[in-house]
Amino acid sequence: MAAVPSAVSSHVAMEDSVRHAMCSTRPSTFWGANVDHIGSRPAHFNLSAALGIALRRDVILPNSVDLRWMMMWLRSYEPHNLALVEAVLRAGCITKPQKLVVDSGANEGTWSLMAASFGCHAVAIEPQPCCVRQLHQYVRANALEALVSVHQRILWPGAKSILEGSTVCSGTALYLPRHMGTRMRGRGRGREHGRRHGRGRGRERGRRHGRGCG
Repeated sequence: MAAVPSAVSSHVAMEDSVRHAMCSTRPSTFWGANVDHIGSRPAHFNLSAALGIALRRDVILPNSVDLRWMMMWLRSYEPHNLALVEAVLRAGCITKPQKLVVDSGANEGTWSLMAASFGCHAVAIEPQPCCVRQLHQYVRANALEALVSVHQRILWPGAKSILEGSTVCSGTALYLPRHMGTRMRGRGRGREHGRRHGRGRGRERGRRHGRGCG
């Protein structure tokens, strides 16, 4: 009987580890419970401790309200997503540290920072200027410049309008179909980025996109 190629064996092992992580994870709270695992007292927190996972490298982040809320959200309301991403990165990045992770819509950069912690290279793509500035700071503060590159861009088959909100890193992405007008307006104050020009009249509000970050 022919031996199983090592590539196939490693792929099967990766699938098993991911399946185990997904099946053994349960939500820690009911939807709507405002559970804060960090608190406002420390000036900084460790990403590993905040998410309740064992990263290979410490990632220290400032203890802002938005970041703390995101850690709470991922750990309490999206444990399956968190377990899946952790299992994939742990199985893939550790065995082949030169692998590349593309984080489209990086927001505060949690997935990119996790990927770098496990040894992967990450390309963080995020259109919101505030998120980009902050993610650059997180990368520099943790000496991850060699592993994480941050780009103020958006991956989309066509042009896209981004409305930057009045609060930190809370912009909305708005559809602007070709046949609509030259600009779109969102509720509240904000600046428009990347407007597409088209024909006709009227405006159309698209669906909200993107998570908060700080």
